[in-house]
Amino acid sequence: MHLNIVKSWNKSVVILVLLFASLSSKATVSVFSDDAKYSPRIELSAKAGKYRHIVRPGFVLPIYQKKDFLIHTTVIGMADTKKAIEGNVGLGFRSLIDRNIVGGFAFYDIRKTSRNNLIHQLTLGAE
Repeated sequence: MHLNIVKSWNKSVVILVLLFASLSSKATVSVFSDDAKYSPRIELSAKAGKYRHIVRPGFVLPIYQKKDFLIHTTVIGMADTKKAIEGNVGLGFRSLIDRNIVGGFAFYDIRKTSRNNLIHQLTLGAE
């Protein structure tokens, strides 16, 4: 049975990789003016391991930006072959002040473990 799960999971990974590859060419089109520094970015990572395989799709979307200021949102997902699933949603800002980057962020994480536990977490940070 484990082999069947891995085979179907590998098909899902291939489908996700192809989907994100097709979207990534469109994701480089900026929704801001021509002088915008930051454009949306789609990311996809996958890891094959001895005991489980992991796929992590995500994206970063600038919401508002000026010359020295940026507000962005980040959404990341994770799934593995042990039936764990996770989602992360964050909002952050960065500002350039006297050649120094100052910023902050807030993330909400939710994870369902392979043992069916549900974990919620809130993270606040500054940089």
